[in-house]
Amino acid sequence: MRGKGLPVPGLPASVPEPLRASISAAAGAWAALPEPRLRSLVLFGSVARGESTARSDVDLLATISTEMAGNRGVAFYGDERQGLGPRELFTRADAQRAARQLDHVAAPCARLLEAADDDGGAGAC
Repeated sequence: MRGKGLPVPGLPASVPEPLRASISAAAGAWAALPEPRLRSLVLFGSVARGESTARSDVDLLATISTEMAGNRGVAFYGDERQGLGPRELFTRADAQRAARQLDHVAAPCARLLEAADDDGGAGAC
């Protein structure tokens, strides 16, 4: 993966250097996006516990700006207090903007998965 890496504090000492570099690259890619903004990146699961094996995946939780999360429930269910459905609250342009935001989040992850295939799994997200 190309791009500038970003340090991810709190990685256990047991995380090998190639994996640290992949996690750093993921953090850098997400942090460079104009929106939604990356708030934090948390490693969890077997790698975080120091119990990973060669077949373990890498579990990362990216906390992004609340803009997308704030509209998620309303986009699915509408505004119950006002009795309005999603189609009455959001326009096609809103849906297109949400799809672009999804692409901004999903694209770096897809590149990491491709890199993982190239290097035997060290870049998986």
